[in-house]
Amino acid sequence: MTPRPLRLLTALVAAAIASVAQAQAPDRGTAPAVGIGAEPGFLGPGWRVSLGAGALVRPDYPGSSDYDVTPIPFLEVVWNDRVFATTRQGAEIGVFLTRDRLFRSGIALDYAFGRDQDDNARLKGLGDIDGTVRGRAFASTGIGPFTLSAFVTQDLANNGHGLTLGADLEYRARLTPRLSVFGGPGVTWADDTHMETFFGVSPAQAARSAARLPRYDARAGFRDVRFTLGAIALITDSTFLQPRVIVSQLVGDAADSPLTTSETQVTAFLIGGIRF
Repeated sequence: MTPRPLRLLTALVAAAIASVAQAQAPDRGTAPAVGIGAEPGFLGPGWRVSLGAGALVRPDYPGSSDYDVTPIPFLEVVWNDRVFATTRQGAEIGVFLTRDRLFRSGIALDYAFGRDQDDNARLKGLGDIDGTVRGRAFASTGIGPFTLSAFVTQDLANNGHGLTLGADLEYRARLTPRLSVFGGPGVTWADDTHMETFFGVSPAQAARSAARLPRYDARAGFRDVRFTLGAIALITDSTFLQPRVIVSQLVGDAADSPLTTSETQVTAFLIGGIRF
């Protein structure tokens, strides 16, 4: 018989993933951001749990100048500092292979959102892009207040999301015992498949395009450079707020795509919750 804590965890993860699938979160770097130290609680020794909710502001699609606001659920569970499940920036479950003060690495499965042609008038006629399950490997190392991280993701369902690579440099400072701030630059590279799916316009799509977009081939290369700024504030010993803003600048073929109406992309979200 399945242990009660595991049954409860499974139910929580399933509910959160079903909810988070309604909102797209931004791609991020290596860290699944298990950075709020939830205390051991109702699931028993070895478990750390945080629950909450928030709001996400993001472009309608990568390259859009139009924005929408979406409520998002929040669940983060860590078991024995090895296995984690989180919806902090999208549904993800993974395993830390190494996790110490100097080096952290792991592998995960996450859900990458697609694109609906009804999301924006500029997409009409282009067809939908299905969401997909990706494999993700990540690693990071800390040098004083700095963390250097890297990641690689691969579409496992062959839904056109392709391969992406990225790196981020983050500076973190504790301003008070209850308030930490963090931020730094990052960059993402994407292969031909990813770029063509999200920034290319095929001959068939050009013929169907309501906006009369021209044919455009998007090739592998750097997709964006970005800067992240965020904070973690402990309101009480068990409640927290985490705001985060990511400003990305599309570059290369992503910036030149006829789909792109704004090369500068801003994604912001606020999460509040409770630790168990």
